[in-house]
Amino acid sequence: MTIKCAGIARLKIPETGEVFQAYPDDLEWEIVEAEERQMGPELCYCARFSFYSEQEEFEVEVEWNVWEYPIGFINYTDFEVRDCELLENFSDFSSDSLEDNYDGSIE
Repeated sequence: MTIKCAGIARLKIPETGEVFQAYPDDLEWEIVEAEERQMGPELCYCARFSFYSEQEEFEVEVEWNVWEYPIGFINYTDFEVRDCELLENFSDFSSDSLEDNYDGSIE
């Protein structure tokens, strides 16, 4: 099971003006929550991206969450930023999951 997205996410550190880019291949998705529902499991995936400010010497982080329910359909996405601003987000989140591939466990 894999979450896929398109585009490039652009992130800015307001204090320094530094702008970073994250690409779909930079994200490693993992299932962090699974709940059995009427039409099968609802899965929550999470991916984190961190980058380091050379000017201020600190690390910033963005976290993306994607909910898949029913299996094969993305029904909600959100993100959380820490010490940075999301200028542009990924687009077209999708899943290549097949219900018979989900074994009921969280990876």
